[in-house]
Amino acid sequence: MLGYQGWFRAAGDGSTEKNYAYGNENGSGIDMWPDVSEYEKTYETPFTLANGKKARFFSSVDKSTTDLHFKWMQQYGVDGVFI
Repeated sequence: MLGYQGWFRAAGDGSTEKNYAYGNENGSGIDMWPDVSEYEKTYETPFTLANGKKARFFSSVDKSTTDLHFKWMQQYGVDGVFI
């Protein structure tokens, strides 16, 4: 069993919360950026990657994000979650 918390938000995801997971250029320190290549929908952030492209982030507000996370859990043999 796992605990699952869908608390990641991104600007433009339709959430009324402004507590974005990536923060902003003036107040965040990020060691590594997540690979978002498997996400159906991502959101542009204020950050720029080393290759010059705008960094993108996922949002837990999107059903597609939750669906992907549960797909991964199933693939890795997770039997259930506490939400």
